[in-house]
Amino acid sequence: MSDIQELRRLQDRFAIIDAINRYGTATDTRDWNGLRSCFVEEPLLDFSAFESSTPQEPKPMKADAFVEFARKTQNGLTTTQHLIGNHAITLLENEADCSAHFVAWHYLSNRRGSSFQVQGGWYEMRLTRMSDGWRISRLVLHVLWNDGNWGVFESAQKTSQNLGEIR
Repeated sequence: MSDIQELRRLQDRFAIIDAINRYGTATDTRDWNGLRSCFVEEPLLDFSAFESSTPQEPKPMKADAFVEFARKTQNGLTTTQHLIGNHAITLLENEADCSAHFVAWHYLSNRRGSSFQVQGGWYEMRLTRMSDGWRISRLVLHVLWNDGNWGVFESAQKTSQNLGEIR
């Protein structure tokens, strides 16, 4: 491999990791435009592991619809923190496969138990090189463990509905 090819490979790896990290950061900072910029127009998504141990096939979803879903889900929480690491990347010309581990903290102060719900697992992703950088074209969530109060999500949905368009 020439020095130029190796430099291009390293640049791609850093750009892919940056795209994945932007996904977590945009979610945590409620930067919905930033979250949208992480995805192709219609990515294949599977978040079924969030609530079920039976994986499903990823389904196409408009990126704008996914961002709206994330906004409604996340806005009711006081805060979240998605830590994503251990990126294992395989470059495939203008696409890349990446597996990355995560720990996701979800916090909402409430009167019915713990204020936290925490998950750990890994993301299985495919990214596509676009003219403006790498974007997620396929994302599958694999949850290995959960801890805390699942009622946080139910309360968050109610809070988010009550907030309406304030945020």
